[in-house]
Amino acid sequence: MYQIYPRCFANSNGDGIGDLNGITAHLDYLKNLGIDVIWISPVYVQDMLRYFARIARDHARTPMQWNTEKNAGFTTGTPWLPVNKNYLLINAEDQVNDPDSVYHYYRKLIGLRHTYDVIVYGKFIPLLEDDEKVYAYARELDGKRLTVMLNWTDHTVPCTLAEETGGEELISNYPTHQAGRLQPYEARVLYQEKE
Repeated sequence: MYQIYPRCFANSNGDGIGDLNGITAHLDYLKNLGIDVIWISPVYVQDMLRYFARIARDHARTPMQWNTEKNAGFTTGTPWLPVNKNYLLINAEDQVNDPDSVYHYYRKLIGLRHTYDVIVYGKFIPLLEDDEKVYAYARELDGKRLTVMLNWTDHTVPCTLAEETGGEELISNYPTHQAGRLQPYEARVLYQEKE
């Protein structure tokens, strides 16, 4: 019989407790030594589960889902943690190939930041400060104004800022809009230059 003393195994974050994967990686070695029974203290397992649930991010660090190939294209070997089963639907290759994906949305956001100085250097002006459902603000710089409207809720809410402000829409997460309203989690950014 062999009792596992967790502090003797791999410890990736320096907290003094061995990692569960560090322990299980040695089980074959122990079996080769002729040890038939391996006992890990239930208290330790309970502590590890609490640790992983509250502090560690290992449970969320499944392999990167690159494509729909075996192991999501992450490795031809055996990954350290299992690949999430949704890799056939959610993977980097699909994001790159879908012009309406989150990947392309962020590319556009980064491009706007490099194109419009008002985004980076503009004076911040809070708008609709008493509205608990809409977060809105403007940024102004050298006669240029950016107006941002964000609906924090899962339902449509009234918001007339787009009609009051006007301007060119730079980005939105909806293809069409409702006058005087923001749809669930809708985000809009309008730009205008004063003449």
